[in-house]
Amino acid sequence: MYSELGLRVKQTIDKIIIYFMDIDQEMNPKIDDWFNHGWDAATKVVKLLVLFWGNGWRDLNSSVSNFEDEETDNLSLEIYERAMSHFKGKKA
Repeated sequence: MYSELGLRVKQTIDKIIIYFMDIDQEMNPKIDDWFNHGWDAATKVVKLLVLFWGNGWRDLNSSVSNFEDEETDNLSLEIYERAMSHFKGKKA
């Protein structure tokens, strides 16, 4: 069972993956703005996706939850914190 924070982190990562798959969702303009103001955020997300891929994630339509490890969890949390900071106007 995930904590409330853990659930929010996973939901955010799912939304970012949907963004990269070019699937329309309400968050896409916000994510686009975030990446346009912080290329390092996009770089971290790409690194996260590569880590998931290295852990066996191949079906882009499936959850990454079965392909997580300590490194992906830590990077996911960092990405989440950066995203929330940006969305709240701090633009970390």
